[in-house]
Amino acid sequence: MTEHSIQMDVAPELLPLMKLIPSLAPELGKESDRGCALLVGCILEKYLRASIAQAIAIPNKASHFMGRGQIGKGIESAECLGLISAVDAKALKATIQIRNDFAHVAEPGKSFSSPEVEKAVVGLYSIYRHGDHAAVLQAGARQAYVSFSLSLCSLLLARADQITRRAPPADLKELTDRMFFWWFRD
Repeated sequence: MTEHSIQMDVAPELLPLMKLIPSLAPELGKESDRGCALLVGCILEKYLRASIAQAIAIPNKASHFMGRGQIGKGIESAECLGLISAVDAKALKATIQIRNDFAHVAEPGKSFSSPEVEKAVVGLYSIYRHGDHAAVLQAGARQAYVSFSLSLCSLLLARADQITRRAPPADLKELTDRMFFWWFRD
């Protein structure tokens, strides 16, 4: 291993998603501003769902924590599971709010270069660090939004990989026995 190589010990379920991140920005660049914002919402939903599935004992039950199109519920579930902090949840909600502004408002000419969207994008960066973040717009609000969103995807995968998956009980009898004795303990 050279000094510049990085050894990655990532859960096999998360590795394909991790490898996908670098190719997402160029693909989002091909979309309109509205399409870009909508796809970012879909991408965040996919990464959030994968992170939740990694953290729970029965991965195919992740839909109980976050149904399709219920990213708000997924953010709350991820926070309750300890996958993300309250600050991370705030960042995800603010990112999704920008997506919603594009999705649910039929304003002709709505773009990342409009002042209200630029202000919202600058606001994303102030969630983690206080100060003047107007410099993030040097590459444009759209690029700043995409970069921030893809960073959140990486964060979700990293946090999910740090969580030890909870083991399901061996059988229902074992679970009920444990619950019974816990309830009536001294």
